[in-house]
Amino acid sequence: MTKLNVTLIPCYKDNYSYIIQSNRTCLIIDACETKPLLDFFEAQQLTPTAILTTHHHWDHVGGNIDLQQKFKIPIYGNKYDKDRIPGLTHEIDIQREEKILIDSIPIHILFAPGHTTQHLLYHFKVANLLFTGDAFFSCGCGRLFEGTYHQLYESVQKIAQLPTNTQIYFGHEYSLKNAEFALSLEPGNLDLKNRRDELLSKSNTPSSPTTLDLELKINPFLRAKYLAKSVENANRQQPQGEFETFVAIRKLRDTF
Repeated sequence: MTKLNVTLIPCYKDNYSYIIQSNRTCLIIDACETKPLLDFFEAQQLTPTAILTTHHHWDHVGGNIDLQQKFKIPIYGNKYDKDRIPGLTHEIDIQREEKILIDSIPIHILFAPGHTTQHLLYHFKVANLLFTGDAFFSCGCGRLFEGTYHQLYESVQKIAQLPTNTQIYFGHEYSLKNAEFALSLEPGNLDLKNRRDELLSKSNTPSSPTTLDLELKINPFLRAKYLAKSVENANRQQPQGEFETFVAIRKLRDTF
């Protein structure tokens, strides 16, 4: 397995950018905010070689132009978001490309609409790393802004099919609130209780990354098939099947 070092860079109130380093390269996943990233590069005497953007929302692209101008680096993102991602130079065509190569590192692309219509995930298979932006979180998934519930469900299912030892790096620190919501649906889940307690004990510590193995045990959006009765108790109406349960869980989380 290829060794890649990942550094989490807190930005804004609860955003995360990520720096991925190998022997020859330094990549940015979601250049959220200029100053924290510049401070890191100056302190470490590093020069980034590319920015990979998961989606167009302002809090994930806020540093694009400044960093591009300073370091003369390319910005990768969804071709169909070219008018919404500042500084986009390398358009990823999700209808034809499943993998890109940057400085000899293969990066697999997963199309994950729902939170936005053109959201991408970056999967470094060589190191079992997945960067999910706002499509997926620990104990949660992205709020529906532009896409459909069906798209969001299918995107989460794509993640569920990855190797269980995949490390998942997400775009915001929502884990404690998500865990509290998940416990409202599944109060007897010991793995979930342990996760909540761990988050409480490390309240000032980033909870990213998580692992798919853990999320399969605690994330209600991966556990919808087990939660129909809990949703019925909350909504006084029993959903018909896993997809309807997933939709009901997302709606409950929206108002939690």
